[in-house]
Amino acid sequence: MATLNLARFRRALECTPGALALVLALTVTNLLLVNWAQPIFGRYWRHVMWEGGLVEDLTALQFLAGAVAFLLCAASSRYPRAHRFWFLAYALADLILTGEETNYGRGTLLLDLAAGRVPQRQPDALAPVRG
Repeated sequence: MATLNLARFRRALECTPGALALVLALTVTNLLLVNWAQPIFGRYWRHVMWEGGLVEDLTALQFLAGAVAFLLCAASSRYPRAHRFWFLAYALADLILTGEETNYGRGTLLLDLAAGRVPQRQPDALAPVRG
């Protein structure tokens, strides 16, 4: 029976102070944007937060930058072959996610940015409950 290697487990949970600061900064930014988008951005909050808005576009750019970084790592000969395979898989996943972020929700599927509301013809799962 294999024993649990606690030292290896502890090492996996360690992070640098810079990485921890980045995670905390991103968490606070997310909380601010999700909970206070309307007061922060006023009447333009939909164009920042909704599908097809600024945050959506920046997310697509982040995935594209990630794909480039993973492709550069995959092209480097200093990594083992197995690692380069995973870098290619991650690059492909980032490219797929970039496509998803750029093609979905341009105000035509479920969100109507011009009217500022969800259109009346909704799938049953999104229909309001009337009681």
